Amino acid sequence: MTAPPDVDVLTELLGTHLSPAARCTAISRAPSGNSQETWFVDVDGIDEPRTLVLRRSAAGGTLEWSDRGVEVGVLRAVHAAGLPVPLVRWWEPDGGTLERAYLVMDRSDGSNPDLRNATVRTTLASGLGRLIAELHQRVAPSDALDDVPPTVDATRAQLDFWTDRARASTVAPAIVPALCGWLAANLPDDGNDAVLLWGDPGPHNVLTDARGEITALLDWELAHSGHPLFDLGAARWSCLGHLDRDRLTSSYEAQIGSSVDRRALAWFEVLACVSRSIMLFDGVEAVLLGRANDPNLLGLGLAMVSANLIRSAELAWSITPTRRPTPAEATRPSAMRPSSSERSAAIARYLNHEVLSGVDDPRVRRGVKIAAALLAMDGDSLDETIRADWDVFEVERTEALDAPLRQRLLDDIVHDRRRQDSLLALYGDTVAVRSDVPSSSSTS
Repeated sequence: MTAPPDVDVLTELLGTHLSPAARCTAISRAPSGNSQETWFVDVDGIDEPRTLVLRRSAAGGTLEWSDRGVEVGVLRAVHAAGLPVPLVRWWEPDGGTLERAYLVMDRSDGSNPDLRNATVRTTLASGLGRLIAELHQRVAPSDALDDVPPTVDATRAQLDFWTDRARASTVAPAIVPALCGWLAANLPDDGNDAVLLWGDPGPHNVLTDARGEITALLDWELAHSGHPLFDLGAARWSCLGHLDRDRLTSSYEAQIGSSVDRRALAWFEVLACVSRSIMLFDGVEAVLLGRANDPNLLGLGLAMVSANLIRSAELAWSITPTRRPTPAEATRPSAMRPSSSERSAAIARYLNHEVLSGVDDPRVRRGVKIAAALLAMDGDSLDETIRADWDVFEVERTEALDAPLRQRLLDDIVHDRRRQDSLLALYGDTVAVRSDVPSSSSTS
């Protein structure tokens, strides 16, 4: 189990940065979050006891490359502009006694939105669209970032970044570089001024009150400058299956006082689907290589990625899955990972390193050890990493991909979804995977 920072060490840090009388009375891991470590730190010895949030760079996972310094600079600029983000108390770029870079900030009021409540969903969709627009209007990129390139250069840089990560991935299926190629061939250049971008807007990164009014905007690790539709496309991705995306878009347009280009918006939604898939490939790879032990990354890497890729193909190529490929047709470059043997080995490591340390009952401990050993036996001869034939899918040549090949790439993804029905159910996935033509409706 990932060990929490030491209480005495935290008390010393609080005394240095907050008040000599401050002390840490308890620390607990936040229940959500797949990118960085988030801890709740209870503090006493000051005017009023409070809980602070310690956000520390993860050793491995979906966004281990992200920069806490950029996150801090953006949070401070957005807070100064009066938008609902937590106040940063201090941060350490090299981690100091906590070993990895971290920041400490106030804990905001509110809770994760109750997306089962229709009133909350309606209020949240409108509020999210409005606050994204207010961010773009009220905070200049230069207030938070050192480098503010022209908008089209920033968009191209984002696409290049994610394309390079897909090329470096050992687990990305071949449909991903094909979609990157479509994005490269259709990159929008409409003369919009660059704005400060949240980078990861959506219901998964807000807190609300009981009515659905937003009380905090969270997780700014993907913040950068660029085209305003980057945020709107990412928000539409995150709302799929949860919130009314047209209400979100209309609220954004009402705040800025003009309509947005729907074709460009679709491009940025495809970018969101593809980039989020690549993030999850990074998470899967971190688990398979032993840098992370969270099986949730494996589950998301199958459930969410396949939904993302179906949605991307629908938007970019105007195609939906048509048939069930035979097992022989699901070739390695087109298939999704982890394989069954890779999953077994990763789950065995999770049981040994994360679960066993938290179990006191001798009988249960013995059972966990046996279960881990049995899983490891199933996964002890892992498939060798087989890279896709990237030359076939060079981004410059993507427009030459014929319709049958595009369809084949998509159908192979759907083939893998059908093999994961029980896993998808754990995530409440609502993407239908029927025997003929599935329809897409959710990505979370």
